[in-house]
Amino acid sequence: MSISTPGAAPRAVRAFLLGVALLFAPAAAWHSSAADDPAGNMTRLDGQPRPGVLDESGFGFRLRVPDGWSIDIDAEDGPMLSWRMHRDAWLAGDVPEGLLALNVTVIEPEPGKDVEAEFRKFARNYADRFLEGGRIVSLKAFSFGGRPGFLAAAEGRIKRTSGPAVRVLARVFIYETEDRQVIVSAVAPRSSAEPLDHLGEPGSLIEASGADNSVSADQGADHPPQADAADVILPDTRQRLRAISWGGGSLDGFGRLDADGLAMALPPGARTGGVGVASSGSPVVLGDLEGGDATTLRIALDPAETDSLLVVLCPGRMVPCLSEPSLQIRLGASTAGVELSVGSEATVAARQVLAGGVPANLSVRIDRDGVYLFPATGEALMVERPRALAPFAALDVVVAALPAEAGGRLRMRALTVQADRQAVTDLLPAPGDTAAIFSAVSPGVWREKASAGGDFAAFAALRKDGLHVSVPPGHSWGTTGLVSARPVLALPDGDDTPAPQRLRGRVDPAASDSFAVAILPDAEGDVWLSSIGYADVYRLEDGRSRVRIYTCGSGDRVAETFVDKTWSGVFDLILRPDRLEFTLDDRRLSTPLLSCRPPDAGAHVAVFAVAGTENEAASLHLTGLSIDRLPLPALAEAGPGSDAGFRPEAWIADMADELSEPTDR
Repeated sequence: MSISTPGAAPRAVRAFLLGVALLFAPAAAWHSSAADDPAGNMTRLDGQPRPGVLDESGFGFRLRVPDGWSIDIDAEDGPMLSWRMHRDAWLAGDVPEGLLALNVTVIEPEPGKDVEAEFRKFARNYADRFLEGGRIVSLKAFSFGGRPGFLAAAEGRIKRTSGPAVRVLARVFIYETEDRQVIVSAVAPRSSAEPLDHLGEPGSLIEASGADNSVSADQGADHPPQADAADVILPDTRQRLRAISWGGGSLDGFGRLDADGLAMALPPGARTGGVGVASSGSPVVLGDLEGGDATTLRIALDPAETDSLLVVLCPGRMVPCLSEPSLQIRLGASTAGVELSVGSEATVAARQVLAGGVPANLSVRIDRDGVYLFPATGEALMVERPRALAPFAALDVVVAALPAEAGGRLRMRALTVQADRQAVTDLLPAPGDTAAIFSAVSPGVWREKASAGGDFAAFAALRKDGLHVSVPPGHSWGTTGLVSARPVLALPDGDDTPAPQRLRGRVDPAASDSFAVAILPDAEGDVWLSSIGYADVYRLEDGRSRVRIYTCGSGDRVAETFVDKTWSGVFDLILRPDRLEFTLDDRRLSTPLLSCRPPDAGAHVAVFAVAGTENEAASLHLTGLSIDRLPLPALAEAGPGSDAGFRPEAWIADMADELSEPTDR
């Protein structure tokens, strides 16, 4: 591994960031002669523009530049224009009340882009890159002078060259004119942020111009950023962690795992290679890194009781994965002091001595540019992502203490994982480019499937609107549903061999409390024990749904996530050469296929209601299934090429003819 550099951003993002990059930087002074208004709240000036007023009505706005403000105008990037306004006192190192800075960027829109999706990326880039600890707290529909757009609110801190960081609030909004997009951002101290709520109104630094100078935001519920709530791994309240050790020793002998977290105390001369815990599944799912997704681990330590820490993220084939592709973070004593290092496969990529000693908090961010470590007592470290941290990877977590001459102590109070789903890559097939295999199917495509207490005749019905299953409590697992009579999914041969490999399903989420979809080598096999892949969805009491994916009929390898009540009911099961993926809206799970693989003839698919806990009720309303081809990552940017003539309907028909003979087992 080596130090990495950020990749190039898309044009629209690059244009936005170019404008914002100088938002807090000194600019060439252009002072107005308008009346002094340090807070950035001026009385309205009617009539013709005068000194201190820049009329850009062609773009739908006017700028007011009071005394005590500077403005820089930049038109060097072709179709992009930007106006950057700064409070002089802020640039001089003071923290005045009211607005500190305002930025306006005008760009040419990119045809075919979804404005809201692109704006979500703009807003998140703003919060991530220009605010310390920044986050988007709301996103709403917005109207600026009658022109439609979107408004985001953000919070965080601005770190200055001297003095403490300043807690601030920010607003970022976008609106469209006939041929341009206008992006506006402004920031103010949290203690005096009221002017942010009046941007665009008469008298503010930026006014809507034209016949309609109104400004309004959707008063309905905020649309939150597409980010998961933090998944708490430690303290472990759901039995997701298990004790591990290597080279002797045990957790019972040297520590404890309880409601307060993880505590370890290895005495001098301890006969062990390491002792700690490992996740029983894969709580870290990286998502579409190249599309902008990011994942952050946050670790809380007790510095007074910690001098040894090992954290490993890996596919989990051989825990603790020290000799496998993985991310390894180590914290421990050295001759120079407390050292933090990061690497993979026993190779250190970066290290630093923490002058402030063991940090109370350590954050690890994984995104398209690399891996970032943010210790509370030192500078950030950045390295390239190791091989194991590929896009969509599902990773186990290992936390351990390592022995040293003086022993080895670890006190970890908390470990959380948070996914920030920024990617807007459209995984949906083009209209008309899928072949329905349910419910508009020819006779003989599906068979009834019932086992482990299930009963198709008693619990299921096929109607015009799909498959209805309702299993009452007290029937073991109650497995009841359908299985394809013929193989319908095939494993691609490699990155250059496109083939249908996605099953898209749709259920009525209100009537589907507990169900599963399985990939089977034949129609007769047990849906669990014979499964090549198995994914289930189980509604919890709080309205969320727990989602899991397994391979090879084993509960030892499981990736897990949760979806909220807004899930659309659409799911994708994707079979790739090296892994299986399960997606519900913006939630994606991925796990290696390991030793089991589909037969050359292809795989069968089963969809069925199944109890989340034995003897519970289960329900499913399946409304549709289709199959299509999803390009592999290597081909995602390649265009139609030789696959332009691919027709899933014909492929399914041909495969059915060739593979119509029953498969012996």
